[in-house]
Amino acid sequence: MEQINIAAFLAINGSAQSPIVLVQFALILANYSVLAIALWLILAWVRGTALRRRHLIEATTAALFGLGYVQLITLIYRHPRPFQLGLGQQLMPHLPDASFPSDHGTLFFALAFSFFLHPETRRIGAAVAALGCGVAWARVFLGVHFPFDMLGSAVLAGAMAKAVAALPQRWRVGVTLGLSAIYHKLLDVLHLPAALFPRP
Repeated sequence: MEQINIAAFLAINGSAQSPIVLVQFALILANYSVLAIALWLILAWVRGTALRRRHLIEATTAALFGLGYVQLITLIYRHPRPFQLGLGQQLMPHLPDASFPSDHGTLFFALAFSFFLHPETRRIGAAVAALGCGVAWARVFLGVHFPFDMLGSAVLAGAMAKAVAALPQRWRVGVTLGLSAIYHKLLDVLHLPAALFPRP
């Protein structure tokens, strides 16, 4: 399996001869997609309906649980990154920490899989999954992850999405109502206009 992982990495990994435009595109995906998805989640919450907010909380919870498990896995199993093994070309600076599973992949795929579980958010899930695949490619192309790091994160993310969806509905609804109440109270204290910050 490790040989397959290495062969797949070498097939995707860029080189010093890779077009600069492609390298820059990969760097943007690798470095700024997390910020983009965070801003989108905030905007989706601010402009969302009560049902949409519940789905956002479920997806975010799945992502946070997934990231927590990533930390536990890396404590138990420390797989080196490609550049630590002298493989391929590293086109982006990165700390020499454990590579498996990918925290970036876990974040995007947990959000995507959670959104896929609800008919109302499946299109959003498809868009987040597409962005997640782009981030996965970029981080392998730039030489800081193996393909199996991303596959492992996708499996973990799917498990987290299903686990959160299996929680009692009263818990999910209760958390949504509680967070919404705190959010609305904050809007009132700050005197923010309902036209820009709806109170569904």
